[in-house]
Amino acid sequence: MKPTLSREYRVGIFLMLGSTFLISCSDTFSKLMTAQVSVMQIALVQSVVMMAAVPFMVKTYHLPSILRTKRVGIQLLRSACQLTSALLFIYGLKKLPLADIVALIFVGPLIVTLLSSLILKERVGMARWLACVVGFMGALIIIRPGFGSIGWDALFPIGATSVYSIYIICTRSLAPNERHGTMLFYSALVSVVALSVIAPIYWVNPSINGWLGLLCVGILSCASAAFAIAAYARAPASMLAPFAYVEIISATAFGFLIFNDVPDVLTLVGAAVVVASGLYVYRHGS
Repeated sequence: MKPTLSREYRVGIFLMLGSTFLISCSDTFSKLMTAQVSVMQIALVQSVVMMAAVPFMVKTYHLPSILRTKRVGIQLLRSACQLTSALLFIYGLKKLPLADIVALIFVGPLIVTLLSSLILKERVGMARWLACVVGFMGALIIIRPGFGSIGWDALFPIGATSVYSIYIICTRSLAPNERHGTMLFYSALVSVVALSVIAPIYWVNPSINGWLGLLCVGILSCASAAFAIAAYARAPASMLAPFAYVEIISATAFGFLIFNDVPDVLTLVGAAVVVASGLYVYRHGS
């Protein structure tokens, strides 16, 4: 009899799928906004919106209550990783097509699977390892034609996903026992403090449409983070890692619809491989 996933694990998987779709939407707006404002300005507004949303989630404006946590060190490490990853990723969006940069960051699930085994001591079965490897191969199929022109710009998304993998491990460690609103607040804390101090250096006043775009980035990324935290509270990081590959599907679609990046046959083949890797884990569990 084939192993099946528990209801909590299934909910976690669907939350992760929702998170990946929302972050693709946010990335699309971020790429559009890089033509008007700096990377740091996008990251600052994104973090301010996230911080502003927290009181509505925890239903209190009492700051000491929001900040109450048993693991301040991990919260701040997670926040610093969030800022570093966001800056590297958004800067990469300026340099590379959306589908290419999203595909490049998909070395991340392999790193997450490794770290979840070493640090969190999660049981990582052959199905999850196989799904991660196959999903990564699918991502490579998608971006293979573009590798010749990417060059050193690839370091930005690769650096972003390496740091973000640490963020995910911290999230998985905290999520089962910390309030999700508190985690969102700490996610934004380091970014708001650090980027506000140097804001006079890079800030430009955007147009009304620019403000709307920045707010969309913030709202969508906040919703994505909330979905992801809820997912990691329900399922192991190593189980959810392969489903991050599904982001390449939505990124490719937005690249075609918004930036006229037409997917070729290899892109469609790679997308099919990516979807298959996620479905394999969903059906076979560990």
